[in-house]
Amino acid sequence: MLETLDSVPWAELDLAGVSEETLPELLRTMAGPDDEAAVAAFHDVRWEVLHQGTVYAATPAVVPFLVEVLEVVGPVLRGAVVEFLGDLAHTVELDPDEDLRVEVRAAVTAEVDRLLPMLADDDPWLRYVAAYAVSGCPDRAADVLAVLGRRWQDEPDPRVRAGLVIAAATLDRRTDLVKDGLGTRQPPVVRAAAVLAAVRTGRRWPGAKAVAAVRAAWRDGDPFAGAEWDGDGRWRPPDWYPEAMADLLDSLPPTDQPPILAALLHSADPVVRERALFHAGMAIGTRRSLRKSLPPLLVPALADPEPAVRLAAADAIRRAGRAVAPLADTLADLADRDDEAAGQAVAALVELGDPRAADLVPRHLRGGTAAGDIGVALANAGAPATDTLLSAVRHRLAALAGGAEQRFRVTHEFYRAFHISEITALLRLVRAWGPAAAAAAPELIGLIRAEQAVRDATAALAAMGPAAADVVPELPTFTPGFLERRGNNEVRLAVARARWCLGGEAGPAVDEAWLHVARGGYAPGGIALLKEIGEPAHVLAPRMRRARDHWLAQEEMEDRGECVSVARLLWEWTGDPEEARPTTRVMLADIDPDLIPYDQFEAAILAVELGEPDAVPTLLGMLEPDDRSFLQVMSAHRVLWRRTGNPEPFLSYVRTRLGADQPPNTTSWPLILDLLAELGPAAAPLHPTLRSFAIRDEQVTAYTHGDTPGIADEQVRTAIQAAAGGS
Repeated sequence: MLETLDSVPWAELDLAGVSEETLPELLRTMAGPDDEAAVAAFHDVRWEVLHQGTVYAATPAVVPFLVEVLEVVGPVLRGAVVEFLGDLAHTVELDPDEDLRVEVRAAVTAEVDRLLPMLADDDPWLRYVAAYAVSGCPDRAADVLAVLGRRWQDEPDPRVRAGLVIAAATLDRRTDLVKDGLGTRQPPVVRAAAVLAAVRTGRRWPGAKAVAAVRAAWRDGDPFAGAEWDGDGRWRPPDWYPEAMADLLDSLPPTDQPPILAALLHSADPVVRERALFHAGMAIGTRRSLRKSLPPLLVPALADPEPAVRLAAADAIRRAGRAVAPLADTLADLADRDDEAAGQAVAALVELGDPRAADLVPRHLRGGTAAGDIGVALANAGAPATDTLLSAVRHRLAALAGGAEQRFRVTHEFYRAFHISEITALLRLVRAWGPAAAAAAPELIGLIRAEQAVRDATAALAAMGPAAADVVPELPTFTPGFLERRGNNEVRLAVARARWCLGGEAGPAVDEAWLHVARGGYAPGGIALLKEIGEPAHVLAPRMRRARDHWLAQEEMEDRGECVSVARLLWEWTGDPEEARPTTRVMLADIDPDLIPYDQFEAAILAVELGEPDAVPTLLGMLEPDDRSFLQVMSAHRVLWRRTGNPEPFLSYVRTRLGADQPPNTTSWPLILDLLAELGPAAAPLHPTLRSFAIRDEQVTAYTHGDTPGIADEQVRTAIQAAAGGS
């Protein structure tokens, strides 16, 4: 066992470096008599050679030894190792052009003859993961398919039969196992796997047969879940279908999605119905053509006996935006109820501009059934701060400060991460109202005392201005020193800003802002506050110069970012470029093209603005990596255009963004379109691409917290067409 292990130059092969033991030591432990130690060693091996999707030079070298230890390990570890070999074989799919991944697949392929017999093992889990492993070896497709076909004839376990179908289709999309798997006599999980195989491999869509198979497969629940899948702690879907329903719906063209969705909504399992509606909502956000066709199919689910299903249906319908205007009466009828689905219906009416929403919103706010993002919907609609609405908002904020449960657009925990919190949404509305909402200042103080959304609450207070000055004594105070967490330092800066906006003297806010810059508490926020305060902050100029000169004199600059920000601010205040030039020259004196930190990039942007020699090519070179933050990239393109008058670098960047899998989000598009407007006629070469992009069926924008997809997407389309001279 492992006789040739020492013949490999392991010390010369890189790996993740997460274990204190070497790979030979770990492999020998895996082959040893201690089962518990063997499992622990395997976990280390796995992390060493496939770490968060990354493969290493040691990865292909370890494959034959993993196969060798299969002869002696216990059944649980045996299945885990074979599944891991499958992961290795399939990792090339992450980047088919990476030579090392190709080499890893070749290493697994070389072991196919030792893996194929496991398809007949007594352990069904081993048979299942063996099918997964060999499906990643297309260079041996003919041999593998022959064995899979023979095993299909004898395999008694439905879970393994499902795996055989997926494995065969992965290697050959025309395999007969898909057609056989769709048969009415097959178990639900096999029929589901056959449908999934058809859609994932690009096989000709089986139409009515697929719809019938989905209806039967999901009739009583998720065919890839339940006790038969996880009863002994090992069974779970491998990477073939980590989320089968999402994979199925997301992969289908829009015309084929409605009948599949309707089939899923006939399931007796409310969890299936709810998840189907989640995915329907996502599809509505992704595809423009589905915003009219899908919502009518979802209306019956608004009367589902399960509250979570009703909420998911209402949310999915609402995501279509103004395309659901024909359903306004249906939504108004639903809005008369007293549940969260009704709250979503009310929010949809707000977004449609339906006057019936005016009386419904306060009622649902007071009842705690308003949509979790109703504040955003009202703010975007420009709802005025009427006495009735403001009173209802205050009532709800007080309840939330007192510990009431926040509402979300959806009930599923996973999807809550993609939605704005109710408190933040309501505070966005209060902030938009400004002084008109001053009566709500006591409720904001209540949130601050309860340590709930403190920064949002203080920002809303600041927007009220002197109209809310009476609450200044109730704002928290802080010691001169910083708190341990950066978030707490952001809070104290927000409170200092609120005191100033509510009518206080500028001096304390200036001092607090400078404290954050000079001592690294929260420098970006400190600089932003100094800019906002303006002339009264200029008193800091001498201290800023001393700090800048001190930082520049350090052999190892620990405050590089602060130094750039301070130098820029001094230049902006005085108009003297010599306030900033020394900083850019020091910062750009030593550039490592493989590691350009944020602050050095900022220095390059500043150098271009100052007209420094060679600054333009330096900044262009820094733009070549695609891992810079969007705001930095936009700042760079703006200064390059203004300095050179050459639009092509920015136009090329926009073309790349439009061709990416994920389009720019709703906060990015305004910056892109503003700079295109600044380019004027120089942006004309991009106009045809923009016009075509604006009318595509796929979403034209990624969504941020608080967006209703159908509304946000249409707004961006309109803005793009206007920028490109379309209509």
